[in-house]
Amino acid sequence: MARSVSIVAALVVAMILTRFLTQDYYGYYRKLWLIYMLLGPAFISASVGTLYYRGGVHENKSVPIYSAIFLSSVFSITIFLIAFIGADTFARLFNAPGLSMAIRGFSIYMLFSTFASLSEPVFVLIHRKRWLLYYNLTYNVIESLLIVIPFYLRLPLSEIVLIMSSGPFIRTIFIIWLVYTHSGDKPEWQQLKSEFHRSLSYSMGLFIMALAGMASVQIDKWVVSSYFSSDSMYAIYSVGARKIPFISALITSITSSLVVHYSDQLKKNDFKQILNAARQATDRLFLILVPVMLLLFIYSREIMILLFQKYADSAPVFQIYIGILVSQFFFAQSVILGKGLSKINAWIGIIEVVLNLILSLILIRTFGLLGPAIATLIAHWAFQLMIFGYCHHKFDIPVNEFLPTKKIIPLILTVPLVFIFSMGVKMIISSGLLSFIISSVMVVLILLVQYRYYSPLRAINRVSSDV
Repeated sequence: MARSVSIVAALVVAMILTRFLTQDYYGYYRKLWLIYMLLGPAFISASVGTLYYRGGVHENKSVPIYSAIFLSSVFSITIFLIAFIGADTFARLFNAPGLSMAIRGFSIYMLFSTFASLSEPVFVLIHRKRWLLYYNLTYNVIESLLIVIPFYLRLPLSEIVLIMSSGPFIRTIFIIWLVYTHSGDKPEWQQLKSEFHRSLSYSMGLFIMALAGMASVQIDKWVVSSYFSSDSMYAIYSVGARKIPFISALITSITSSLVVHYSDQLKKNDFKQILNAARQATDRLFLILVPVMLLLFIYSREIMILLFQKYADSAPVFQIYIGILVSQFFFAQSVILGKGLSKINAWIGIIEVVLNLILSLILIRTFGLLGPAIATLIAHWAFQLMIFGYCHHKFDIPVNEFLPTKKIIPLILTVPLVFIFSMGVKMIISSGLLSFIISSVMVVLILLVQYRYYSPLRAINRVSSDV
């Protein structure tokens, strides 16, 4: 829920900005996020994932928490220096030479936002999960206003990014206070020194894995920004190249929860419980989300117009990104992360990035804007297949242990039903919005029937209840 709030808030901000900013200016602004979207999530994933893992195996929770605070500080300063010093280089790379000053100002936002993102595992480990939801609601409202209002007032971009930075700065102060007052007894220096060594080793694997993962997702945007000099073309691609918010949040939460819950069993090479939980989650994700995603695929153009008004041309890219999400319905990488082998995920992720980059450069010449999206789709599925292969080779886990079971058989009926009904309604009713609403009601009814007879939501709630 907490992650969903953040992702939905970002979507709402995008919806608002696309309504009163030109395509060129919105594309210019989105280029500003390219540096952060490549490096920020990688640093954040490293510190958050490490704290989840070390917090799950360490008896004294304050030791990994304080170690993570120091680790996050190092990561935050690093991303700040990279963005600030390399501003001119990044601006030239993005075909936006006037963006240098804004990038330097935005580096302050990156500094505090990277550190403040440590809040999620801190709230979980000090047993204040409800606080996390309230915290996310509050700061997302504040930070959304700090973005939308300055743009509405037509302030210079270099001033807007400084105003935006005040939001994560406040969050940083709050997290420091929260750790100091609620994390328990302060650890001794020797404990911190020993823990930091372990945390740093584990986090480096996570960092490389996350960097590779984000690069695999963002590399297509980098290719588009370099290949097309038009900010408008980049805006069209970036609007379509987005994963559905609540689905991404749910998948990430399940992955983190599996690592937290089953790390101890995996240390003893006991795979039974995590494999059972992972397959249950996969079954339920297919049952719940495949009908929804099919509906979104069919009405992709209408959704783009509804959410972003003038971005109907983004629909084909959005359709391809729906296929990318399906590749994440499997949780083999949770086994590797729970075993403490984050570097394995990292190396496989690097292979994914290289594959994505090569394919993007090739396919953009043939398919235009769709080329990089197709490359990303292929690279994501290749990553998943390599993860399956490693688990089979290293732990002797058959690939079918990660695949859906016979419980998803209802999809044999529901998928054709959703397709035929939605296409029929779309052909009969001229209003795209009205036909989308009618088809959505039908999909909701299908999900309610599945919930009644197959209880698809309950297992997901059990698996992700701690995140």
